[in-house]
Amino acid sequence: MQTFRRPFCGHVIPGLLLAIAVVLTVPTQALAQVEEIVVTARKREENLQQVPLAVTAFTAENMEQRQIRSVDDIGRLTPGLSFSKAFGRTTERPVIRGLGNVLAGVQFGVESGAAYFVDGIYYPGDVQSINIHDIERIEVIKGPQSALYGRNTYSGAINYITKSPGQTLGADATMRYGQDGDFEVSGRLNGPLIPGVLGGGISARYYSFDGEYTNTVTGKTVGDEQSKTFNAALEWTPHEDVRVNLRLDSQNDRDGTRAFFLQPSESNNCFPGTRSNATWNSVSGSTNQNQYFCGEITRPGDTVSLSDGPAIAGQPAPIPGVLDVPFPTFVPGVTVDPYNPLQGVAFSGVDRDLLYVSLRSEWDVMGSGWTLVGSGAWRDDDRKTGSDSDHTPVNYLPGNGFDAQGNRTECILCASERDQYSDYSLEVRLESPVENRLRGLVGAYYYDQDIDGSDVTYADIDGNIINEREGTTNWAIFGSLEYDILENLKVTVEGRYFDEKKTLFQTAGFDGKVDFSEFAPRLTLDWQISDQFLAYMIYAKGYKPGGLNGSVGAAVGAPSYGQESSDNYEVGLKSNFLDNRLIVNLSAFYIDVQDIQLTTPLSNASGQLTSIATNQGSGEVRGFELEASWYLTEALRVGANYALADTEFTQGCDEFQWTLTSGGGVLNDAVNCTGFSVNGSGNGLIKGKAFPLSSKNQVSAFADLRFPVFDTMEFFAGADVSWEDKRPVQVHNLAFAPDATILNARIGIDTGNLSVSIYGRNLTDEDAPAIVTRWLQDPLSGFEAPFQANPVLGGAAPGQCSVPPGTPAVCSTSFPRAFFGDMRRSRNFGVEVAYRFGGDR
Repeated sequence: MQTFRRPFCGHVIPGLLLAIAVVLTVPTQALAQVEEIVVTARKREENLQQVPLAVTAFTAENMEQRQIRSVDDIGRLTPGLSFSKAFGRTTERPVIRGLGNVLAGVQFGVESGAAYFVDGIYYPGDVQSINIHDIERIEVIKGPQSALYGRNTYSGAINYITKSPGQTLGADATMRYGQDGDFEVSGRLNGPLIPGVLGGGISARYYSFDGEYTNTVTGKTVGDEQSKTFNAALEWTPHEDVRVNLRLDSQNDRDGTRAFFLQPSESNNCFPGTRSNATWNSVSGSTNQNQYFCGEITRPGDTVSLSDGPAIAGQPAPIPGVLDVPFPTFVPGVTVDPYNPLQGVAFSGVDRDLLYVSLRSEWDVMGSGWTLVGSGAWRDDDRKTGSDSDHTPVNYLPGNGFDAQGNRTECILCASERDQYSDYSLEVRLESPVENRLRGLVGAYYYDQDIDGSDVTYADIDGNIINEREGTTNWAIFGSLEYDILENLKVTVEGRYFDEKKTLFQTAGFDGKVDFSEFAPRLTLDWQISDQFLAYMIYAKGYKPGGLNGSVGAAVGAPSYGQESSDNYEVGLKSNFLDNRLIVNLSAFYIDVQDIQLTTPLSNASGQLTSIATNQGSGEVRGFELEASWYLTEALRVGANYALADTEFTQGCDEFQWTLTSGGGVLNDAVNCTGFSVNGSGNGLIKGKAFPLSSKNQVSAFADLRFPVFDTMEFFAGADVSWEDKRPVQVHNLAFAPDATILNARIGIDTGNLSVSIYGRNLTDEDAPAIVTRWLQDPLSGFEAPFQANPVLGGAAPGQCSVPPGTPAVCSTSFPRAFFGDMRRSRNFGVEVAYRFGGDR
């Protein structure tokens, strides 16, 4: 059925007309200026408009006005940043300027290339549940930041700056209550412990959400979330030349079953071939010859169907493509129930316990202007995740739920695991006086991470039996030199030499290591044309870490994969007009990408399909970004952003692309991109395709209105709207996550100490999934013998495509492809009350 989506202009034009009407009705007052924002994008404090980098910054006030609660909202409102929330509040995949990775966070070592930092210190965890009320500023720095920020800043960095304790007694508290049990309460207290010497602050937050969608298998609501956070900070200034900051963060997350849906393989509508439901028609009951879906993936309604608990009576009818009949197994005479009513997954949801400690010190050496800066952090993160990973009521349980010893078994494609992270980083650098004509810094860095992984099963529900140990170490030396060629013309040279080692031990029989070392430079030329205009040019080299594919990769001859690299060229212009009431920033860039890390599904000797990471090809990105903010009056501020990231593979060969175009054949020559063809043709080349997960266009706009209504009270209202283009699910550019339009708004009153507001989020009731992932239909492959030839293709005989153990496959007969996505939260309303007094705010 064709889905018609309301065009972006259908939402935005009425909003613009409303904004114009508001402007005309507000009394004219003295005109305000856009506030000066100080950022630390180059490891030192600078005015945002004087930094020769593309940086989007949000102050605490901005975050309150925009209703920014997590990195999801930052992604909506930052040109060039697309945030992909694929697995609830875990396994994040930020994409900056079209560069990301579909295996990031899913497979050991695969990283997105955009890193998080807290107070400039590398933070390798997920940040969706971070306490935003304790954040003073967020900086999104676009383009490679390898030279100064270090590892995994291949496409950019996202830096969270926490609030300083300060030297003035102050406190604030916020409470929010919305639909579906969306509740949050937070508070913060800070002030001097020893006046002029020691300041301290503590903050706490409790958040809960009851979930919105019903699981038709169990009758229960899914998508519930809960977080408890505690933060403490000390700032010690024993001398005017010395400052030391110590911070402790404790976080506890308890999220229930994540609201995923599956579009089953029976919906596939393109590329007929052997990897289809019809190939396995005795268990699928299907005559659908298609191996893939072409078009936009939309959610099927307001319910999900997951085997995360015992099924209630009258559970949903079998899904199309999987018959409710006994399944044969490899054990002669043994069958199983594909819709077993027992709970399928041992653990479903996300449990996370995090402890994070950081220390940062600055010493102006003997008052000379030379500054010695040291920083470090230690993190302990114990995380348990699990889901019914076929995302359907299909519940194939080996032994119909019990093994030979009577122990419970988990369903096929059910995944529960526990990962225990421990990491620390250390950095020291020496900075010259900033007023020198020639100035710079030099530093050294070390990072160490260990991860213990285990399966969570009914026999080991706490995941205490470790079956995988992973390690990463990274050391680097780095430096920067900046020289004033003229008073208004500067050149900056930055560079980092790094060495990174990764190790992986698996009880499945793998013990490997890789080592990468490179030099990452950045060259910047900036020209302060006048007080109104700053122009800059940048060349930078970026590197995304390589890694290990483990035992599954070793089985197909690919135990490891290399680094991805890029050459980045950028020009930019920062400007202000109308006495600093209008700010307009532009940047244009070209990125040449080599050795792109992508997903490759390969068959091992027994025909079992495995997805691994490989360096498949090359590509390029062309784009530009625009940011504008304008005080139309003292009362009304508006702004708009636009980003273009036009990505394209310039070369590359994909195994599954060959399977699709050849009718189910198998690629056997990756160099020449050829293989066995069922239908007499085939093309595995991905040249000309867009990068997966990347959106070509992004648009956002906002309006903030604030004016006095009484001597002690102000009225405020605000709204923001964002639109993001559709995104390819994979390199084939056939299936897409749909475009999405989100509108948020709020209205309230503020007395200075007390504010009360009502808000609405997703007022467009956008239901497009935030991300879609190519997946598998379970259970169709490996449990039926003998193989049944596809009755329609005619090019495949039973002997050609049967895959007995130990025999290489001639054509693909593995699981048919399906797609899963997340259920975006629908339109919701709530009320928020905030109280504050004192402090440095």
